[in-house]
Amino acid sequence: MPIRILKFNIDTSVFSGSVAVKSRQVVTARPKQHRWTDDRRKSEGTRPVRIADLRHFAQLLCVPTSVESLREITGTLCAELGFDAFILQARVTRFVSGEVEVFASNAAVDWRELCQTFGLSASGDPLLKGLMDKSAPLLWCDAAHSHPGIFALARERGLANGISHVARGRGGAWTLASFVMSKPNADEELLARAAITQLLTCHLHEAVTRISALRFAEAGGKAIPGAMHGALSARERESLSLAASGKTADGIAGVLGISPATAVEHLKEARRKLGAANMPHAVAIAISRGYLSAHTDNPL
Repeated sequence: MPIRILKFNIDTSVFSGSVAVKSRQVVTARPKQHRWTDDRRKSEGTRPVRIADLRHFAQLLCVPTSVESLREITGTLCAELGFDAFILQARVTRFVSGEVEVFASNAAVDWRELCQTFGLSASGDPLLKGLMDKSAPLLWCDAAHSHPGIFALARERGLANGISHVARGRGGAWTLASFVMSKPNADEELLARAAITQLLTCHLHEAVTRISALRFAEAGGKAIPGAMHGALSARERESLSLAASGKTADGIAGVLGISPATAVEHLKEARRKLGAANMPHAVAIAISRGYLSAHTDNPL
C-alpha cells in the first residue's frame, strides 16, 4: 500500500490562538522495492515451506540405508519443493578403505555422461569446479559462462535451469547437490528456494555419510570388529528411537523417567550391540533390522 505524505504550507499569523492552514498538498511516496519481495511475489503460486516441513524432510532423510532408497526419497522431496529433478554427487574419505564415491539422480539424462561427451573427467565437472572453492549457491546460468556447450546440451535434454550447493565434512568429504527445473528463466525461483535447498544439501550429506558407513561395515558380510549383535532391550530400543527423533540424553531421560547418565548408557549399549560406528549408523542399522520403525516423528 503506497505511503501518503501530507505537506502543509502554514501561515504563522495567529488568529484567536490557532494556526491558519493556507493550503494542503498530497504527495504519494514511491514504495521501496526489494528484490526478495519481487521473488516472493513471482513464486507465490508455490506453497511456502514451514518448519514442520523441514523437520519432516530431515526425518525422511534419516531413513535410507542404500543409495537407491536415498534416490527415491530425495526425488519425492524435490517434487514436493517444485523441482523436476536432482543430481547428487559425493565423496566420503573418512574410512580406512579409502574414498567412497556416491552418485544418485532422477534426471532424464546422466550428468556424468554429459561431462564425458565433452571430454571432462569427474574433476573437470563444471559444477564441482565452481563450488570447490566457495560455499555460496551456484546458479547454472553462472556456471555456463565457463562451459556453455555442456549446459546448452543439458537444456536440450530437459535440464534447463538449476542451482547447486556443496556441503563439506571431515577428511575432505563433500556432497554436491543440484536441484533442477525444466522450464526456462527460472533463476529467480531457484534463488527464492536457495535456503531450503542448502539445508536439504546438508541433510543429504549426513545421509550419504551414514550410507557409506553401512557400506564399509557390511562389505563382504563383515561387521565392525568387536561388534556384538545381541537383541536390543526394550529400554535400548526406546532410547534409540527417541534419539532418532532428535532428543538429547536429557530429553530421553525426561520421557523415560530415568537419569541422563542412564540414557547415555542405554545408547552406548545399543550402539555396541549393533556394531555401529556412531549414533546415526546405529539408527540406520536398527531401522534396517526392524528394531525401529522408519517413522520416528512420534516413536513412543
